[in-house]
Amino acid sequence: MKSNIAKVHVSCCLCGAAEYKVIARGREHEYTNTTDDLFSVVKCARCGLFFLNPRPALTELSTIYPNEYPAFVEEARAGKSLLSKLSQSFIDRLGYPSRVRAALQHVPPDRGPLRILDVGCGAGRVLTLFKQYHPGALETVGLDADENATALTRSKGHAVIHGMFDEIEMCPASFDCVYSSHVIEHVADPKVFLKKVKSVLKPGGLFFCETPNIGSVDALLLSRLGIWGGFHFPRHWTFFTPETLHELAKSAGFDAVETKYYMVPIFWIWSLHLLTVRLLGRKIADRLFPPVEHNANRLQFFILTGMFTLLDLMIFSVTRRTACMFVIFRNAD
Repeated sequence: MKSNIAKVHVSCCLCGAAEYKVIARGREHEYTNTTDDLFSVVKCARCGLFFLNPRPALTELSTIYPNEYPAFVEEARAGKSLLSKLSQSFIDRLGYPSRVRAALQHVPPDRGPLRILDVGCGAGRVLTLFKQYHPGALETVGLDADENATALTRSKGHAVIHGMFDEIEMCPASFDCVYSSHVIEHVADPKVFLKKVKSVLKPGGLFFCETPNIGSVDALLLSRLGIWGGFHFPRHWTFFTPETLHELAKSAGFDAVETKYYMVPIFWIWSLHLLTVRLLGRKIADRLFPPVEHNANRLQFFILTGMFTLLDLMIFSVTRRTACMFVIFRNAD
């Protein structure tokens, strides 16, 4: 573990204010090979946006994202056992397949050949799902800063771009859709990110954005206790409510079309892991609530995700929100 990594102090990316209030502090608790520094989550005194401040400098990305980070690792193949089949059915109903189907509902069936970019494509699983569910002609392009991730995406038959999204020169108005799952909370400047998305979208093009929702009742409660799993210390840098995300996107030239909410059981696992680390130590926490899925016992992880999905469903039935939102935006041009 590294100590005293390089950090930068930032102002609010939504309103530019420099005044804020610290609402939580925490350390890395998922991996043992990143940093043991203490980080603070703050709330803007003017507009209410939550963000990490100070946050790791861009030069420390290789420190805070270890090689075994899940987005850079190939997903496990479904087996033939009953547990594997149940797990796959569970994923199909509540995971990425449901999001891709929801996204395609907003694409006119007679639009013609569709060109889609996945920013932060990881191992390419979402692009493969778009090919599976879209009935017409489709060109899929994945972009990621990790070489292993882009290699995996390329091996599945997708075009790839390797590098940082905000640094790569791309043809304006060249995509019908941009998909980005759990990326905007990781970037240094979400407004710059959104403006880049807009620049590569055709007029009227769609942007599908999935990100944690710190405005859910469970997120707000666990944030006050300093143990919300959605903090993902120190890799999540900005935390949105639907209202702040809509406002930021509007300032970048997008109209919000629809906001949907999904179950996110891993946040509960991370929350209880963080709490158990503080109370009982890392070894017990790792045993009870494994924070990295591919290091967990398959049956244990299935039980945990099932249990916390039911808890999320109960919360959603009462509040109509969860700690994960999927927002469809349209390029206002």
